[in-house]
Amino acid sequence: MPKFRDYEEVANTQDQDYLIVSRDMGGGTWITKKIKASKVPFSDVFTWTFNGLLKEGVEQDGFRIAKLDGKIVKVVICCAARGSDGTAIFDINKHSPSTPITTQQNDIVGTTIFTTQENRPQIVGENNSEEEHAIYQTLSPDVLTFVEGDYFSIDIDSIGAGNGKDFAIQMFVQYNMI
Repeated sequence: MPKFRDYEEVANTQDQDYLIVSRDMGGGTWITKKIKASKVPFSDVFTWTFNGLLKEGVEQDGFRIAKLDGKIVKVVICCAARGSDGTAIFDINKHSPSTPITTQQNDIVGTTIFTTQENRPQIVGENNSEEEHAIYQTLSPDVLTFVEGDYFSIDIDSIGAGNGKDFAIQMFVQYNMI
């Protein structure tokens, strides 16, 4: 299988907007290619974890800050035990501070990325199956784009009555390079 050398930025040249990629084709043969930096995807995964039983509330498990401008690709939720009854429902909020962020800004209100509330991350409990684990990829959020410095938080809107536990939510994002 071919191996890639690390990406090397071209510095102090007219080609600053390019990356040089060298690929080992095997047998001592290397191919070097110049790739426009905007064509190289840069992604991240924001993860929130909830150990044990859930508790309803806002801004649970801290904030996740966007490093660059980008878009949300997908949201996935999973749990170790889905509970016996009811639905655990989560919401992801985007907080957008004014820019540039050169002075302290307090209590920036977040707005849901799921304006279609039925698309929020959720796991449904079921009698006689409460210890089963589950995973679910949500339908696409309504708000997909963000800018550098925006940050995200999780609300637990409902925990159901069935004692679901050990949840994780991952939001996959792709940054714009240039």
